Amino acid sequence: MELGTRENPYLVAPNDFDKNGVPYGAFCKCGSCNLVERSTIAFDFYADKAGDKFRCETCLLGISHESVKPLIDQLEQDGAFD
Repeated sequence: MELGTRENPYLVAPNDFDKNGVPYGAFCKCGSCNLVERSTIAFDFYADKAGDKFRCETCLLGISHESVKPLIDQLEQDGAFD
C-alpha cells in the first residue's frame, strides 16, 4: 500500500520527516479539518516532529484553501506531479 495517494494519504509525519519531509506532490490529510490535498510549494502540510498528525496551511496559518486551489489545479493540469 503506497502512502501519499488520494486514497491513502499521509496522516502523520514519517520517521525521516525532519530530513526529507514528504515527497513533492504527495497527498496528506489534515488532522484538524480532514482536508486531503497535495503537499506542494503552493500549499503545504506541517508537523512539529515525526509521528505528529499533519496540519494544513489553512488550519495552521489561517489562509483560505480556496485562494491556492486554482494554482494547485493548474499544476495538476500541467503534469507537475507525474
